[in-house]
Order: sequence, then structure tokens, then C-alpha cells
Amino acid sequence: MSSVLLALQEELAARLAADPLFAAVPVLTERERNLNYEVQRQVDSLGVVCLVLTPEAGVRHPEAPGPYLDQIAVTIRVQENVELNSGPHALEVAERAAALLHQFQPGAIAETLFAAAKTIVRQNDESLLTYDVCLETRDGFAKGETL
Repeated sequence: MSSVLLALQEELAARLAADPLFAAVPVLTERERNLNYEVQRQVDSLGVVCLVLTPEAGVRHPEAPGPYLDQIAVTIRVQENVELNSGPHALEVAERAAALLHQFQPGAIAETLFAAAKTIVRQNDESLLTYDVCLETRDGFAKGETL
């Protein structure tokens, strides 16, 4: 895989899926085909789903060659159909995702992820109980690495 951000996304999904709590919670990535259908199918059948969104990247110093991506943000979205769910609550899943990924150093980037100032944020979704788990790097790629 040549995209660092896609490799990061896949690595985070694998880390979550390897945890025992996620044996009952499907972990999907935003790259899945027919994503909306798959999320709805999983929520309707199991009651809760975890979605690793595509990481976002920013550049603080546009004059530097590269670009040097030094603002990497990751969002893990947990959605629950409260009426159907008989497994872990969305908030429990969100808290576990935050615990698994806070201070985690993925191999895809040479930096550590940290919980953002607002780590677990409830979203306004009329049909599903939705929480976003927000994480970020403090620096970005290791010095000398560019795209």
C-alpha cells in the first residue's frame, strides 16, 4: 500500500478488531465498498458498528519541501441502534477504542497518537446513537519523511 494515510487507517482497524470487545462489534474502514449499506446492515443485524474514518492531514509549514504532514487527525465513529443492540453500548465501545489508540504508535507513521482535547464526542444523528472518538498526532511524520 503506497498511501501512508490508508496504511494508518488499516492498521488502526486491525488493532481495534484484535481486541476481545470488538469480537461482537464489526470494525469497518471508510474504504469499504457500499459503505452506507454495510454500516446499516451491520447496525441492523448486530446493533452496533465501529467505523475507522479516513485520517486527515494538515501542513503547518507549507514552505517546507514535501509536504511535511504534521497534523494527522483520526476519527473512529461508533454507531448504535439502541432498539436492536444487545451487545456492548456505543459509549463502552468508544471508550475502549480511545483506550486502545491513546498513546499508540502505529507502524504506518513514526509518531504517537494521543486523545484529542475532546476525545469522545456525541454526534447529532436522528436514527443512530453516534459517538466520534478523536485522536491526533502532536508532530506528524518523522523528520525527513515526505510524501
